[in-house]
Amino acid sequence: MATFARMENISDETPVADPEYLEGLRATVEAALDYAIEVVELGECRCPPVPPLLVAQARLAACNGVGLETVLRRYFAGFTLFGDYVLQEAEAVSPSGGISLRSLLQAQNAQFDQLITTISEEYARERKKWLRSSDRRLAETVEKLLSGELVDPTTLPIEFGSWHVGVVAKGQHVADALRGAAATLDLRLLLIKPGTGVVWAWVSGRKQPSLSRLRKELLRRVPDTDSLALGEAGEGLAGWRTTHQQAKACLPVASRGDQPVVLYPHVGLIATLLRDEMLIDSLSRSYLRPLSEGSEAGGVLRDTLRAYLGAERNVSSAAAALGLSRSTVSNRLRTIEKRLGRPLGSCALELEAVLQLDELSVMNRSTEYHPVRWSH
Repeated sequence: MATFARMENISDETPVADPEYLEGLRATVEAALDYAIEVVELGECRCPPVPPLLVAQARLAACNGVGLETVLRRYFAGFTLFGDYVLQEAEAVSPSGGISLRSLLQAQNAQFDQLITTISEEYARERKKWLRSSDRRLAETVEKLLSGELVDPTTLPIEFGSWHVGVVAKGQHVADALRGAAATLDLRLLLIKPGTGVVWAWVSGRKQPSLSRLRKELLRRVPDTDSLALGEAGEGLAGWRTTHQQAKACLPVASRGDQPVVLYPHVGLIATLLRDEMLIDSLSRSYLRPLSEGSEAGGVLRDTLRAYLGAERNVSSAAAALGLSRSTVSNRLRTIEKRLGRPLGSCALELEAVLQLDELSVMNRSTEYHPVRWSH
């Protein structure tokens, strides 16, 4: 009774409602005492294996969220109580102690070391399995909610009345980067791994998160080999769904480009174009193939066009950026217009889009200009 009373004083961090776990507590104490007494009778050389009931209770503790520290503290408390009892009895029988008492203590210590090692290993193994299954259940609930199925949103660890930014990412460091960025910006994080090698995440706050600040924090934490795509900030359940879809659409842009973190407001158009192979083919034939024909190198004309469009169609600024004279840039622009058969001002949006696609290596840089096929 004293041992069980000591166990009860070491309470669980959070209340446990599982009746199997609660009923097993008393049975575990009795089994542990029987195990300790058996060791006293057999000695160190014949230490029996840890009883299955103790192993099963460790697994239940792991599944119910009882901390390993609590589990081990209970065993330490029981070991101390039983050890005091054994010493009192040994002194009563043989006040002088001697070899028999030393052997008894050695047997107890060996038994306790085996017990703690076994319980810790089983707890860790079961906890890992439980976390994997828990993550899978969470991912399934998220997938159902995203697809519009009737799911109670309160079962998810997220406040849907808040603002959310969806993130879809690939890479070894993205999970840690998201946790660090969310902590720095005082935002909540929901992160799942749907089992496709991709991480889905939402960072949320009562106020609308800043995409630029979030991108800056992520860029500090991820290498160029990782890829993260962020949707626009959205409010409520509808915004939570939309920002995820935006991020998901933009991941191919992040994977193909030279920036590991991309934002939907910046690359949303390109992400949409990537889904339309017919349009990619049309753009390549109308704008890129003509630039590769003739004596002037297509790469030179593309670079000039990028500088011109990047300078908001200012010839002098483009010339300065390229380190060329204004007349040279003007001549190249006239060549481009002649090859396209139209003024640049009439197709600037299409040119910006096709040049971005070209940078992402979507276009095959041959004179035929067939787009590279890719799977969604």
